[in-house]
Amino acid sequence: MRRILVSWLILLTLAVLAPACDDGGAANNANNANNTNNTNNANNANNANNTNNTNNTNNVVTPMEGVSDARADCILRRAKVTWTDPQTQPAAAILVRAGDRTVEVAPGVETVDLTGLPDDTELTFGLRARAADGRLSEETTVSCRTPAPSTDYLPPVGPYLTLLTPAPEPVHQTPTALDPSTHMVVHYESAVEGFSGTVFVRPTGETAWLEAPQDPAVTGFPAGFGEVHHFTLAGLTPDTAYEYQVLGPDGALTPVFEFRTLPAAHDRVRFLVLGDNQDELALQRWAAVAAALVSGHLDEFDFIVHVGDMAKDDVEHEGERHYWWRVFFEKGRELFARRPIYATPGNHDTPANPDVTSFVDAYWANAEDTLSFRKYFYIDPNMTLPDDYHFSAGCAFFAVANTEVPVFYGRHPERDTTGRVDAQRAWLNAVLGGPDTSRPWVFVVNHVPPFAPSGGKDEVPFVRPYVTNFHRRVDWNLAGHVHQYQRTRPLVADADVHAFAKEYGRQASQGVGYLMVPPAGQWPRAEQLEAMDEELASYPMYAGNAALETGFTIIQISGEDFSLRTWGLGDVNARNPAGYGDTGGKRLLDALNYTRRATPSTSDFPWCHYRGSTNGWKTTAMTLVEDSTWEITVLVTPGEAPGFKFFTDHTGERWYGDDPPLDGLAHSWEAANLAFPPGAGAYTIRFHDVLRHYTVTPVP
Repeated sequence: MRRILVSWLILLTLAVLAPACDDGGAANNANNANNTNNTNNANNANNANNTNNTNNTNNVVTPMEGVSDARADCILRRAKVTWTDPQTQPAAAILVRAGDRTVEVAPGVETVDLTGLPDDTELTFGLRARAADGRLSEETTVSCRTPAPSTDYLPPVGPYLTLLTPAPEPVHQTPTALDPSTHMVVHYESAVEGFSGTVFVRPTGETAWLEAPQDPAVTGFPAGFGEVHHFTLAGLTPDTAYEYQVLGPDGALTPVFEFRTLPAAHDRVRFLVLGDNQDELALQRWAAVAAALVSGHLDEFDFIVHVGDMAKDDVEHEGERHYWWRVFFEKGRELFARRPIYATPGNHDTPANPDVTSFVDAYWANAEDTLSFRKYFYIDPNMTLPDDYHFSAGCAFFAVANTEVPVFYGRHPERDTTGRVDAQRAWLNAVLGGPDTSRPWVFVVNHVPPFAPSGGKDEVPFVRPYVTNFHRRVDWNLAGHVHQYQRTRPLVADADVHAFAKEYGRQASQGVGYLMVPPAGQWPRAEQLEAMDEELASYPMYAGNAALETGFTIIQISGEDFSLRTWGLGDVNARNPAGYGDTGGKRLLDALNYTRRATPSTSDFPWCHYRGSTNGWKTTAMTLVEDSTWEITVLVTPGEAPGFKFFTDHTGERWYGDDPPLDGLAHSWEAANLAFPPGAGAYTIRFHDVLRHYTVTPVP
């Protein structure tokens, strides 16, 4: 502007000072005028250029000030990045870049915690300040290296998995079971007071770990009872494998464990049944059972149903209140860390009741104190609330009932002042008739069975009335307590009487199956009554006498097809006869396969029994598995000369044999025994009672 003013002042001065002119002067004046015009034109052009230059100067963008004092500190799978915000230009946000993700932080915060970072990796973080008008500062970078974690931490208890939450369901106030296709609950006990745990989880195959915060602590347990860290993982993807680790107080991690959510579809179910571990750190075989499951069967089941008596006893030992619970979880860690467990308490899972028992009677039952069970299985410690519950998984519904309630109050009815037995029976009746039983298969789970054909258990009559809820509503009852594997014939029963059906199912003429799993470690028992041969379809035997077996059962269902397999691992103390071939190794004891029918199967025989070398030529009931087809699985041991016949009442009692040359047909006029293929092991035998055709097939 000053240059333009000076030019105009010069021109004005010249005009004022110019002399009078003649014609020649006029010409000069004309020339002067032309010169003036030219000058003016030039000045105008300069003025325009100067104006443009001024505008360009005004449009220059001032750079956004960046952050200062930036720093990154890496710890396990996370980094803390700090900085000082711009001092002369206010920032609308600070953008922190970590790899391919960017975190936006409000001004004034000046710190961010970044999680899910890879182990043992040098990481660089970029920081930029953003102004309100969108201007960005230059990026400031900081770096740090995440540590390589130690992975040798093993908690005193855990990690283990369940699918319960202590929040009571609204109708019956029982614990709430979570959807197994979208949830998992991880637990462990660190035994370090004040420590808050952490679980790292990720879908298998991904690199970034997600941190799961610990659930709020459960209050209400006695002082000194210890604390289990609980982590409820929600929003998981169905039918998806996840890896996880838990963090110890010293910063070390456990090895990586893996679980899988169930499919969302409800067309199948696969589960393991266990009971009566009661490991005493002596000759018990719980560690061997757990190892056999992890090494040989882990891909055959998706969750575990435990029918009780997990701990040796719920008592203090060597100054530790939950010593025997720790033994149970420690020996089963590799199993329980990979498959969720649904459990019910047994009599050894409760302490003595000082008001009604002596030390000798301490383990009869104590329905008034299941606090240890509630501690480990994430159930409200309020003993006025029940610890029965129900859950659904795949195509099956399960009602889990604490039979210490009817047993304890059956012995001490004067103490049932709040009507707990009646309330439990009402609950069971309600859930078995409720909407969740729309799942095609229904199971009731409890510790003390309502039947015990081998005898020796005086608690059974207290549970027997519960079966009045079962006919046409329940497929199988799963129990333990007797320390002997037993599978009943299909039964139609009430509190007082029972009758035998030909096949398992929920039609009027079909019957409920009652299963007592073998002890998964504790001493097997060999009690035997004549009722066993009448009522049982399977139990371990040698030469007609009950054999001693620890073991487990796996049940698999697809649609209407049912499969059961029970394996034994022998006795605890080599008490079986030498000919039985008990080497402590695993072998199949029982197998059952059938297709549940809406229309009951038909048969020519009213019943069919197997009689042979494996059962000492006693009578063992076969099961009708389809029209006119009877089935049984038997164990041929090394010390016997195997052979058998069929026995039935078909126009009078008759034996069915097969005379040489063997043609695979059994008739009542043929006297020779039917033969097994060479070799010891489990065999499935089928007999068609119209065609009289039979098969003997080794079970792999």
